[in-house]
Amino acid sequence: MKGRLLSLVGLSLFAWACAAGSGGAVRFETGVRAAATDDGLHRVRAPRTDALYVLPGADLGGYSRFTVAPVEIFYREPKAGAVVHELNPGERERLERAVRRELEVALAADSALEFVEAPGPGVLRVRAQFVDLSLGVGRRPEPDRNTVWTTTEFRLFLDLSDSVTGQSLLRMVDSRRLHPSSLGFPLASGGVAHPSATQVTAMEEIAAIRQVAGNRARALRETFGRLRGAGTLPQPGPRAT
Repeated sequence: MKGRLLSLVGLSLFAWACAAGSGGAVRFETGVRAAATDDGLHRVRAPRTDALYVLPGADLGGYSRFTVAPVEIFYREPKAGAVVHELNPGERERLERAVRRELEVALAADSALEFVEAPGPGVLRVRAQFVDLSLGVGRRPEPDRNTVWTTTEFRLFLDLSDSVTGQSLLRMVDSRRLHPSSLGFPLASGGVAHPSATQVTAMEEIAAIRQVAGNRARALRETFGRLRGAGTLPQPGPRAT
C-alpha cells in the first residue's frame, strides 16, 4: 500500500513561497517548514492549506485540459483491540463518485481548463487520496446511556500530474478532524453532544467529507490558476542555514 501513496518522505531543507497575487512572483522560504518530497516536489508557503508542493522548472501554462483519476481510500491502521469502522462497498462507491464530481466541477469552473475523459498532451491528471481515514461513529445503545462520540479524521492529498509522463506538478495536503457538530449535530456546553443526537450515519459522514473535498478542490483550482500565470517555476534557493 505504501508504494501507492503520494509520498512525502525524503524531506530536505528546501522550500519556496507560492505565487503572490496576480504578479506571479515567487519567494523562497527557509527554516523548519522547508521541505522536498522524494518525487521532486518542493514545499511552498500557502495560507489556505496544511502543505503545498510544486515541481521546480514546471510550466503550468501548457495545460488546458484535465482528467480525473479514481479516488483512493486508505484506512488508518487500528490500534490493538480497537473497533474499525469502514464504509460498505456501496457507501465507498458513493463517496468516491461524489469526490470525483467535486473535482470535475471545481476545476471546470476555470475557463482555461476543459474536462476530458482520456489522458494526452496538455492534459492534467487530478487524483484524490484519503489517507489514514478513521470514521467517527456516535452510538446511544440504550435510552439511559450516554452517547459515545468520536471524530472522523483523514489526510486528503490532491495531486495534479502530467497525464502522459505521470510526473506530479502540484500537490496539496490537508488534515481534517470532523466533529459531530460539523456533521449536523449541535454540541452543548463543554463540547458534549446534544442529547437529541443518537447516531451519525454513513451518509452524513460522506456528505461532510464531500464538502471538505469540494472546498479543497476549489483551493486547488485557485492555486493552479495563480501558478499558471507565473511562467516557468524557478529552482529552489540554497539550503537554509
